[in-house]
Amino acid sequence: MAFLSQLDRLAPDQTLTALAAYNLAYALPFLAVPLSLAVAGRAGVPGLRKAGAAVGVGLLVDAALFFATGTGLI
Repeated sequence: MAFLSQLDRLAPDQTLTALAAYNLAYALPFLAVPLSLAVAGRAGVPGLRKAGAAVGVGLLVDAALFFATGTGLI
């Protein structure tokens, strides 16, 4: 949300680029699973599980930091 509140400070052409990059970064995790399964097949499942666990740990750390300090990692 902090990113979106900063958009009004950018020039109009930078705003469009920033929004496109934000949307792409938001969509990449949703595309990673089907793309990795299409490329690696069943062999990619263990890697996806490890990545999911790492993301889960990161989200827990972010939540703990937010409750402890009022600001998180993101």
